[in-house]
Amino acid sequence: MNSAATETLSVIIPCYGGERFIGDAIRSVLVQAGSDVEIVVVDDGSPDASAAVVEAMGDERVRLVRHDRNRGIAAARNTGFRESRGRLVAFLDQDDLWLPGRLEAQRLELERRAGDGVGLVFCDLVVRDLTGREWREPSRVPRDVHTLDSEKLLARLLADNFVNLGSSLIARGAVEKAGPFDESIHGGSDDFDMILRLAERCRFAHVAHALFAHRVHGRNFTDSSRMTDESLVVIDRAEKRHPELRRAARIGRGRMVYRRAADLYLAGERGRAATDFRRVVGYWPLLGRAWLGLALCALGPAGSACAAAWIRARRARR
Repeated sequence: MNSAATETLSVIIPCYGGERFIGDAIRSVLVQAGSDVEIVVVDDGSPDASAAVVEAMGDERVRLVRHDRNRGIAAARNTGFRESRGRLVAFLDQDDLWLPGRLEAQRLELERRAGDGVGLVFCDLVVRDLTGREWREPSRVPRDVHTLDSEKLLARLLADNFVNLGSSLIARGAVEKAGPFDESIHGGSDDFDMILRLAERCRFAHVAHALFAHRVHGRNFTDSSRMTDESLVVIDRAEKRHPELRRAARIGRGRMVYRRAADLYLAGERGRAATDFRRVVGYWPLLGRAWLGLALCALGPAGSACAAAWIRARRARR
């Protein structure tokens, strides 16, 4: 790790096959950043021209680091952190965007609450598709999040993680205490694991403005089924460290598996969906949606028609 922390902020961007998106991600930071901000892009053995796009940016605040082979997003994040110098750190995926005003708002909030033990400030986000259409998911953020001690914060996060790593600004010391990203995780849940480990070491605060855009497209990295399995392992590990949070862990498992079951059902895989819905009932018997999912699976095509009608109505309200 470089000990000369001269930059105020380091933005770390892992990149693999991101030629189409990486330039936009970098520019979204640069337009609101001063000379004390660095962007460290880690090219994780990309098979395309991602590195050339980064090199063509022509901005001394942007540095490119290369892996000679693909090692995974967690390894790329670790490399970027080791190469960075900022006392504040942010992690940005290659296809996501900072929205105007983010840096100033989150930096001020982190500085304002540092005396209260806050080491991470996150913001609201919008979801954006490739046509430019945007929508906001219902907020699950507790209003009192900045007052929660470690045990209460961990319980909330285990039951329903409401923090997106990409929307977070983090004190460097908090990341150092949490330790590196787990490079054994390859399905996209290394960020969830890091969020939990950070919550064990500092308080979180929230800026209630949409200052981050998560872009969805056909080439997003995470695979729903694999990510769910890895997230369940992350919850298991956290529960072993904190057995007093067993109930929150069970609810978290239920939510994780429910989301996968819903995806499987909508993809037409009713058998696999029914298996997952039954698992959800075992984790969290009071979750009515799991029972509804089982009923829809049992109804066959008629259930699918009902679900499709409900989805169309929901999308129309966005």
